[in-house]
Amino acid sequence: MQQATLLPGLDGQTFVVGLQWKRTVGATASDGRDDARKVAAAAKSTHMLLDRSQSGKVRAVGHGSLGKKAPNKVYSLAAAFASQFQSKDKVLIALQLRGEEDDDPNPLVWICAVVDGLVLQGTDVVVPIGDVDRRVQEATKRYQNGAVEFYGDVLDSSRDASLGDLMGRALANQAACQMEKVGRSLALPKPVLFAAAGLILLLAGREGLSWYQKREAARLRDMELASRAPEVPPEVAWRKAVEAWAQTTDVAPSDSLSSLAARLGDLSLNVADWSLAAVKCDRSGPRWDCRASYKRDVEKRADSASFRKALPAGWSPTWKGIDDVDVAFVVPGRSGKIDLASLGSEEQVRLAVLSALQRSSKAFERKTIDQFAAVKVEAPKRPDGTAYVMDPKAMKPVVVSAGLTLSGPIRSVLAVSSLPVSYSSINLRVGLDTEPGLAKSAIYVEEAKGTLYAIH
Repeated sequence: MQQATLLPGLDGQTFVVGLQWKRTVGATASDGRDDARKVAAAAKSTHMLLDRSQSGKVRAVGHGSLGKKAPNKVYSLAAAFASQFQSKDKVLIALQLRGEEDDDPNPLVWICAVVDGLVLQGTDVVVPIGDVDRRVQEATKRYQNGAVEFYGDVLDSSRDASLGDLMGRALANQAACQMEKVGRSLALPKPVLFAAAGLILLLAGREGLSWYQKREAARLRDMELASRAPEVPPEVAWRKAVEAWAQTTDVAPSDSLSSLAARLGDLSLNVADWSLAAVKCDRSGPRWDCRASYKRDVEKRADSASFRKALPAGWSPTWKGIDDVDVAFVVPGRSGKIDLASLGSEEQVRLAVLSALQRSSKAFERKTIDQFAAVKVEAPKRPDGTAYVMDPKAMKPVVVSAGLTLSGPIRSVLAVSSLPVSYSSINLRVGLDTEPGLAKSAIYVEEAKGTLYAIH
């Protein structure tokens, strides 16, 4: 029996690491639940978690002993980590299990490996920090034909990840991460099942037929009621479909680029004699996932150890050779949903953007606006489930979008940052001869990409 480790976390909830994982085949009538329960019960586990495929069949079971005092709701961080990845992904996370004020020089470390979206058996473990290298080597030997991507705060070249992030993901995806009590299996010996089945068949007869007739009558009645339900006009149904699309489409405010640039302006241009050369940021919801590239000053004999020691907390380096290193970090931001009432017409938006770019055309090396095209909105359906046959004249409003790409000095890009653009990515190049006081003058935007929205 493996004793799992419970962790207090967000909103007073409880999380768990250190489960046993085993693949299973959902071949029983209950889609593998009985098989999974048997696996957990055989290990004398008190709780289990079913990992299901997209079709709903059980692919694996995670289980462990959480103790009699475990709360009713416990969430697996391994399941939360695995839920981020799909087939062909090979990843491993190593995170220290200690609070911000805990100065233990030998903290415990949680390790978890994931292959093809499934937790690798025997890798959801908590070990002393001195045992991490051996455990990681053992896990990575089991990966086949592919590099392993590291996450966490322990291993070199790891992408940023934290316990808080995983806890938030677990709470947002409770159906896939919440543990359940093992309980007792409801399975009966086959002779008993055969005898019971015979008795049921003997007694069912008339009652079974009556039950079927009642169920069919209820189904037909429901269909009749649905067909009689008031049908909203097509134009109203379309409007609701567009509003639903707007509420599920994430956009950045128009000042997002200038806000990001202000935060990037605080970046260290020189870290232990490594010079900032480039920055790439991609928007992910309200935040920006960024990667800064630094080049080593060969003449000053800069070294990697000094660079790593001088990095701010939360930065994760990825070494690109002797003279280059990338550092991952996150810049907080804001995002929201599309406000249909605030969208201008296609002509208004096009003229505003074109005019602004034309007035400063010499300041840009490249500026392109794609053709506007209608966004994809899920077709509305009637109460009986059939789709509306839409008259194009009734499809109002029609929301259109167009891509915008800019290249040029950062001062030029920021000069038009008030345009109604939802930026999604930006690549910066920094002059190697940049002086601290002249940072912005030597920063060049290789590419800033965003989206314009309008009403057709």
